[in-house]
Amino acid sequence: MRKNEDSKATSKSNSPKITNEVNNPKKTILLKNMINKWKNEISLLSYEESLKALDLLLENLQKDTVPLEELQQYYLQGKIYLDHCDSLLNNVEQEVIELDPETIKH
Repeated sequence: MRKNEDSKATSKSNSPKITNEVNNPKKTILLKNMINKWKNEISLLSYEESLKALDLLLENLQKDTVPLEELQQYYLQGKIYLDHCDSLLNNVEQEVIELDPETIKH
């Protein structure tokens, strides 16, 4: 591998990255503000509401009606919905794991 490919391979992450930070810092700040707003709004949703919103977002993407300039925003918003659903599921899983069989008597 070349040096550029090595650095790309080691810098990959599961979290979404905001691109063009150096090229357009104002756009990056706006996008970060939007992400924080989405996180706050989405954190108030139930699991079902989040899934429904994610389905709608994916439906719009499949129709090819999303302008190219907005794809990154759709991706980031979808990632936030998925993370929220995952968090809610993990919380429920922990509650189930923590149930004491002795306290659950018929």
